Amino acid sequence: PLSFSTMEEASAMASTPGAPSWTLNPSEFNLESFDADEYVSRTKVAVPLDVLKGSLDTYLADIRTQLVELINEDYPDLVSLTSKLSDLDATVLRIRSPLVDMRNKVTAARASIASNLTALNAGLQARSTVALQKAKLGLLQDTAHALSKVDKLTAQLEEGSFEGEDDDAKASSELELRSRLLERIAGEVSRLKLYVSRANNHPFIVAQQSRITKAEARLGGALGGAMRSALAQGSTAAEFHLLHAYAASGDPSGAERIIREVVLAPIVSDVLDATDKNRQDLKPVFDGVLAKLSESSKSSAIARLLETVQADKSGLEALDLVSRAVLPEVDDSIARSRPGALSPGAPAAFLRNYKAARAFLEALASMQRKHSPEAEAALRSSPAWRSFVGRWSLTVYFTMRQ
Repeated sequence: PLSFSTMEEASAMASTPGAPSWTLNPSEFNLESFDADEYVSRTKVAVPLDVLKGSLDTYLADIRTQLVELINEDYPDLVSLTSKLSDLDATVLRIRSPLVDMRNKVTAARASIASNLTALNAGLQARSTVALQKAKLGLLQDTAHALSKVDKLTAQLEEGSFEGEDDDAKASSELELRSRLLERIAGEVSRLKLYVSRANNHPFIVAQQSRITKAEARLGGALGGAMRSALAQGSTAAEFHLLHAYAASGDPSGAERIIREVVLAPIVSDVLDATDKNRQDLKPVFDGVLAKLSESSKSSAIARLLETVQADKSGLEALDLVSRAVLPEVDDSIARSRPGALSPGAPAAFLRNYKAARAFLEALASMQRKHSPEAEAALRSSPAWRSFVGRWSLTVYFTMRQ
């Protein structure tokens, strides 16, 4: 870069032939990054400030001259613009009138639409209310009809009148006919419970609650008596209808409890009585119970019931005799009659009985697995499984073996 110690030296340098020439470049002024201070600082190195000022004054004069020429070039049009716009008010008035009319029409149409929409919403709300009331009335009518039908069928059951049953009614035993009728009553009670749950404590339902409760209690008592009779007589057909009645009524535990009491308790008791109590050996007990479960359905009531419940598409999925009848009865009976067999005080006998118990559990799980994976999972997560496994104090056993 060039530098000069004095203004006179710069002026002399600028006037000296062969010295660097400099020309003002106005295009730099249009750049977005243009900075006046930076431009002056950079330029004064090449030319004196008075030369730069003179060039900028000349450029400013040129710009002003161009501006005057541009104004003078379009001045006649600017002067005539006022006369051309003299009738603008009339034009605006002509345009305003139809616009005002259109605005009034739009406002009126909007008001009409809003009114119609309000009326339509009110109509839809009224229609919805009527539909809701109609559905509720239909539900109450269905409830009253189901309750009346339950009362009628229950009275028919108590009178021992079985007219209207299946075509082979004459060839069926009275117990089977009662079982079929109880299955019908259980179906109606199930419908009745559904209607009551949907009614949301309607005053009519509340008023009929005692009647509904009484009908459920009468059904439960009749089912219990018929189930005990069917199990005692070994009536497969009656058992089938009664098991479905329990499932339909939503009380599978009632059937499981009676089967455990009437069928399983005697079986487990006989097996325990047939083994040597003094030996405290549980393997024969477990083997005896498994033998009864795997016997032919013709000779074993529990085998027959398991076959009925676990049959494909039996409709008895709600019942679980293994998890809620077989295992609980075995667990309680052994704990009650053979508590010494569960004691780790005799480590060798305890270990032998524990292994037999685990084999027994796995055998039950295998039976359930053949039925369905869900049945096996239900057995392994059942309270009876946890109770049975919890009776074996393995921590104490291992402590005593140390």
